[in-house]
Amino acid sequence: MVPGDPTVPAEPVRAAPNRPGERALSAARLLWPEPAKAVVAHRPPAGLEGRVHIFVLVPGARRPWWLLPAHRAAAAQALERIDVGQRSAIVWKALATAQRTGVLARIPGKRRLYVTVPPGSRTIESELARGIGDEVDVCVRLGRSRQNRSIVLRLIDGRDHTCGIAKLSTSDSGDLVLQRERQNLQRIADGLPHAITAPRLLHHGSWNGRDLMIMEALTAVSSPRARTTLPLNQMLELARSWTAVSSRLSQTPFVQDQRRRADALPEDATADSLRAAVDQLDQRWGARRLTVGSWHGDWVSWNMARTPQGIQLWDWESFAEGVPLGWDPVHYLAQDQRMHRGTDENAEDGWRVQAARLLRDALGLDDEAVEATLFGYLIELNLRYVEDRDPGESIRSPRRGWGLPLLARM
Repeated sequence: MVPGDPTVPAEPVRAAPNRPGERALSAARLLWPEPAKAVVAHRPPAGLEGRVHIFVLVPGARRPWWLLPAHRAAAAQALERIDVGQRSAIVWKALATAQRTGVLARIPGKRRLYVTVPPGSRTIESELARGIGDEVDVCVRLGRSRQNRSIVLRLIDGRDHTCGIAKLSTSDSGDLVLQRERQNLQRIADGLPHAITAPRLLHHGSWNGRDLMIMEALTAVSSPRARTTLPLNQMLELARSWTAVSSRLSQTPFVQDQRRRADALPEDATADSLRAAVDQLDQRWGARRLTVGSWHGDWVSWNMARTPQGIQLWDWESFAEGVPLGWDPVHYLAQDQRMHRGTDENAEDGWRVQAARLLRDALGLDDEAVEATLFGYLIELNLRYVEDRDPGESIRSPRRGWGLPLLARM
C-alpha cells in the first residue's frame, strides 16, 4: 500500500475535540494525504517545498466548524448559510464580514492550518477538478463529530463563484449514508413538485478510500423571517408526490423498518426502550388505517432557502416513502421549538399541542391518528439519534428534548 493512495481506506476521522487543531488535522489527513503535509501553527512551517494552502479555523482551533481558504473573499459565503438552530446568526454574520474583508486572515496570534502540497501530489482539489472539470479551492465544513458524518466541501472556482458542493464520508457508516443520499437524489430527480428544487448530482466516486459525491450548489439565502415560516403546502405536495396510500399501521413500511432497526441496535437500556416503543405503537394503533406518503426527513429552516420560484431544499439522505403524512411539518415545528424555546417539558408539550393542531387542521386527522403519527415520529427521531452515536457512546449521553422521556409520557 502506498501512503495517500486514494484506493486505500483512510482511518475514520476520530479527533480529540479539546486538543487545539486536532479535528482540523484529522480532516486534512483525509483531504491532503501524504506526501502533502499539514500542521496547525501560529506561523507557516519552514523548510517545506511545494504550494502552501492556508486555512482559517472558524470559529477557532479548539472546536473548528469551518476551514476557510484564508485569502478567498468568496469563502465568506460559507458562513452566511449556517445551522441557525445551533449557532448565533449575529456572530456568524460578523465572521462572514471579517472573512470577506480579509480581517480573519490578518488577526495576529491565531493558529492556522497550513497544508504543504509537493508538485504532482494527488489532493482533494485535483480529484474535484477531475470530477467537474474546473480548478477549485475548498471551504471545509467539519460539522459535529458523529459516527456517520461527512465532511462538506464548498467549491469556489477562479471567478469566485460557488460552483458545487461535495460530501466526503469519514467512516464505513458514513459511506452508506452518502450512498443513500445519492440514490435518493436519483430517485426524486424527475418527480419533485414544481415548487421544490433539489441539488443535481454532478459526480460520485471515491477519494482516499471513502465515498465522494459532488452536487450542484444551491446558493439562495433566505431572510431569517422567511426561513421560520412553515412551508406547509410544499411539504404536503412532496408527501403526495409519490404513491400515497391508506394502510393499516401495522402493515406500513415505516413500522416494519423501525422494528428492523430497533432489533439491530446493540443491547442496552436505550435499545430496550425503543423496541418497547415500537411494540406499543403496533399494539395501540396497529389496526388503525393511516395515509402514508413520502417525506424529506430533515426539512428544517437551515436546510432550505426560499426563492421567487419556490424552495431550494438540500440534505436528502433521510428521504423515505411509506411514512405518515405530516412527518415533515411536525419535524420542522419540533426543531423550531428546540431553537426558540429549549428542550424542557414545557417546550415539548408546546410542540405536542402545536403539532396536533396542525395535523387536525391541515390533514383532517382525528385524535387517535394524531397520537399515532406523533408517536411514530418520535420513535423515528430517537432511532436516528441512537444510530448516529459514535461507537462505544453510552446512554450517559441521552438525547436532550424529544427523547425517550417524552415517549414515556405519551
